[in-house]
Amino acid sequence: MAQIIFLTGSTGFIGYNIARQLLKTGYTVRMLTRTDNHILVHENAEYVSGDIRNYEDVRKSMKGCNIVIHTAGLFTFDTSLRNDIYETNVTGTENICKAVVENKPERFIYTSSAATIGKDKDYKCLSNENTKFNLWKISSHYKKSKVLAEEIVLRYYMEYAIPVVILNPSLPLGAYDFKPTSTGMMIKSFLNSSMKMYINGGFNFVHVNDVAKAHILALQRGRTGQKYIIGNENLLLKEFYQKLLKYKPDTKIKQVPYFVALLGAWVAVMFGFLTKKQPAVTPRGVQLSGKKMFYDTSKSQEELGIKYTSVDEAIKDSVNWFMNNK
Repeated sequence: MAQIIFLTGSTGFIGYNIARQLLKTGYTVRMLTRTDNHILVHENAEYVSGDIRNYEDVRKSMKGCNIVIHTAGLFTFDTSLRNDIYETNVTGTENICKAVVENKPERFIYTSSAATIGKDKDYKCLSNENTKFNLWKISSHYKKSKVLAEEIVLRYYMEYAIPVVILNPSLPLGAYDFKPTSTGMMIKSFLNSSMKMYINGGFNFVHVNDVAKAHILALQRGRTGQKYIIGNENLLLKEFYQKLLKYKPDTKIKQVPYFVALLGAWVAVMFGFLTKKQPAVTPRGVQLSGKKMFYDTSKSQEELGIKYTSVDEAIKDSVNWFMNNK
């Protein structure tokens, strides 16, 4: 029997790259989309119309599939879309879990986020898959919704033994960042700026190709009920922007004090309220950026066998994508 994969989120950055790699590998991929924009044309690509917020859409579309990969989600800092965020990311994920219980696929890969990983209490150790989320006070609705969604997935695993493996990608870089993502916006903003200011924080970055590859490896090697952080290099923001200077050496980079950045974010929010436009930066975004969101990704390397691409290569692919798709 041919393996048919039910995939959500194929129009997103990570989902699109997963779909490309699955089709190249020889899988038949059935993609649930809300639009008629079939951006991947392939003989093994199937499209079904539906919305993950509608259980009947999910249940019917998943029927007959051996494998489920759920990547769909709504990422935005726009607080006016709060209800949409929770309906898509939380209710939508529970609909997927309920349909998995009913349809009984062999494997279910849930694409969560490293955003659900907490910080070591004393900030002395790298966070890993066992670090409980503890950033509620400074987190966006998106981040909170992903934590709640992951809790639902784990509850269904405990109660119904669904065959789930959870992947937690860090900040992805690379080609086909259509919308773009927050990481893509960092690249675009740098390329379009003469001055880039940053605070003393940092993130973990990963090539989106590796995120896609990890999904295929998780089908083969992932342990049911386990979480895997999919990430590569931990970089201070200063180090990240220094790498970008290779592509735009005339841009000045400057570290600003945390309180100045926070004040600027509040001004941006007020300006956004007056102009009815989403601010480029938010106070919560500054609070998170001021921390070092660094992870230990050894579990994914040891158990899934993934070999990560350098962040330099990921940055190059991302820069080339944005320069050729202005």
